[in-house]
Amino acid sequence: MDWNTAFDCTLREYGIAAKWLSDKSGLTEQTISKFRNGRPMTTDNLNILLSYLPYEARAYFFAQILGSSLDTTQLPPLSEQIAKLSVQSKKDLVMEIVDSLVNEREPEAVAS
Repeated sequence: MDWNTAFDCTLREYGIAAKWLSDKSGLTEQTISKFRNGRPMTTDNLNILLSYLPYEARAYFFAQILGSSLDTTQLPPLSEQIAKLSVQSKKDLVMEIVDSLVNEREPEAVAS
């Protein structure tokens, strides 16, 4: 699979929006969209984009490039992955979790 298609498949598979990735990476949504649609991208910019993907999404991307399936049983435990993160990355992770929880909040019951 080519890099562009693998990247597009990865974003789709993990529900990663170009806007979110643009906000995190500093690259424009247009740059991301052009890459997803087959335009070339510099390795520096691709590296920037990949660095903001969650670990599992990066692993999936490279599995697509290599033509292999992703065996999630081979991933290190989450606690080990978190231990390797910088303080700022840990803060970013917590904020992403909070944002996810806020967006997935169940509607409050209406008092009868």
